[in-house]
Parts: sequence; C-alpha cells; structure tokens
Amino acid sequence: MSYLAEQEINCPYCKHPQTAELWSVINVREDPELKDLLLGGEVNVVDCEACHEAFFAEHFLLYHDPDNELMAFVFSTNDRENREAMTEKARADFYRGQNELPEAERLAYEPFTFFGFDELLAFVENDEEVGLQGEVVEAISQESRLPVRKLRPSVARRQNLPRVLPFVEEPGRSASESLVTGLRRLRDLNDRLTVYNETLERLSKNPAADLQFA
Repeated sequence: MSYLAEQEINCPYCKHPQTAELWSVINVREDPELKDLLLGGEVNVVDCEACHEAFFAEHFLLYHDPDNELMAFVFSTNDRENREAMTEKARADFYRGQNELPEAERLAYEPFTFFGFDELLAFVENDEEVGLQGEVVEAISQESRLPVRKLRPSVARRQNLPRVLPFVEEPGRSASESLVTGLRRLRDLNDRLTVYNETLERLSKNPAADLQFA
C-alpha cells in the first residue's frame, strides 16, 4: 500500500523548519494516479510556509509497480557519495526480507536503487516510453501480420530490450537472428520508433543473450 505521513523538514532556501506530508511508499497498482504525479514532478513538492518557495523535499521513498515488475529504493541525493555501500546494504536487506516470506509471496525480480528523484524520474520516463512504443509495435503487428514475442518486464530490463519484440522465425535461425530480422522489418514499416531503432543498431553489433519470452 502507499503511505503518506508527516515529516520534519527544513526549507533549502531559508532553512525554516516545518512539517510536511511526504510519500514514503508508492504502490502504483493501488494508486496509479501517483505515477502520474511522479511523472509530472509533483510528488513530495512542498511550498515553504515561511519564504513561500516551492522545493522538492528529499526523503526516502519505496516505489513499487508490481504489474510492471519494478521496485526501487530512492535515497537522497546527499547519499550519492556512498552509492555503492548503500546499494549493497539495500539489496542485502531486500533479500533478507524475501527469504523470510513464503516462497509463493517472494518477488521474481530484483530492486533498483536510485539516489534522488531525478534518477527515478528519468528511469520511469524511459520505461514509460519503451512501453508506449511497444503498444505501437503491437498495433503494427495486428495491421501488418508482423509476428511478435513478449518478454516479462524485468527480463526485458535486464537484457536492455523492449518488452514487445518483432520476431521472424525461419528454420536454422537463432533467436537473436530472428529478432534482428524482425527489427529490420519493423523499421521498414515504421522508422520513427527510436527505442527499436537503437535496439536494432546495438544487436546488429552484439547479439542478444538467451531470450526468455513470457
């Protein structure tokens, strides 16, 4: 569940101490509107009661989008110099907690760690664009009979691939070759899908690893 609570903070402009309601947990499945607020730069933004300047209040956030297989721990930008140590600790705490759960309740994907909302926002924006272009590819598939395969979101991220992949199979052709052929055919149908153009360019030089389709 999402969680909003009062926190003691100081204005970065005038240093005035004050209390503000800040999100410390966002669950996109339960509160999808919070994702829109995040993308609009409106999460944990405070108007100082003294100087009236608007500012983003640095505060730890757990961001979870279960349907998109995305969990993220978001720390303050001030912690960036300790990025490696804090990332290791966050992962260790995550795995410890997972091991205490019944196997059926454990997550099948690993968390990301970000330092500052700017890092989370950039990641979610890119992920959103990948999803939108995937929807276009599905529409093209219906219209042009271009075969597609789908990857689980977490698997696609791990392999740096879109979730919806044009996939043209032929006897004796490897999965990577079938994917590259599909990407080339997609480019012939629509050459404005930047995510897919970049994927084609990359895979033409370095074939993909073992693909795990949904």
